[in-house]
Amino acid sequence: MGLLRRIAWVFPIIFCSSLVHGSSAEFIPVDNYLIACGSSQNVSVQGQTFVPDSHESSFLLESEGDVAVASSSSSVPYPLYQSLRVFTQPSSYEFDIRQKGRHWVRLYFHPLPYSGHDLFSASITVLTENFVLLNNFTFKDQKSLYLF
Repeated sequence: MGLLRRIAWVFPIIFCSSLVHGSSAEFIPVDNYLIACGSSQNVSVQGQTFVPDSHESSFLLESEGDVAVASSSSSVPYPLYQSLRVFTQPSSYEFDIRQKGRHWVRLYFHPLPYSGHDLFSASITVLTENFVLLNNFTFKDQKSLYLF
C-alpha cells in the first residue's frame, strides 16, 4: 500500500471547488485525483471527469461542520465552479500516493453566493504536510472572482 498524503484546510471558513492532480489530457500520472468539491455528480471539463468528493473512495475527506453548496449560475466559466464545500473547522483530504516524488496540485476557487456565510470575505488557507500553498487569501481585494 502506498503512502498517505494529507492536504489540510484550516481557518474558520475555507472552500474549494476542485483539487486537480495532473493537468494534461495526454499525460495521466499514476496519482491522479480530479475532484469536484461539493458536487453531487461528476463534472466534465475539457475531456476530464471530476468526481464528487462525497462519493469517491480513493481518497478520504475528514471534516466536521462542512456544507456542500451548489449553484446553477451560468455566469461561471466552467461547471467546475458551480459547486464548493465550505469548511467551518480545520478539515483535510488524504490521498493514497503510489509514486514517490513531486506532485502537482491545482486548486480552483470561486465564492458562490451562500446565505450562511460571506464567502467573498472568507479566509482561505491550504496546507500540505510540508508546504503552505495558500495563506489567508480572500477575494475581497481581488479584481477577479475566480482563483486558479
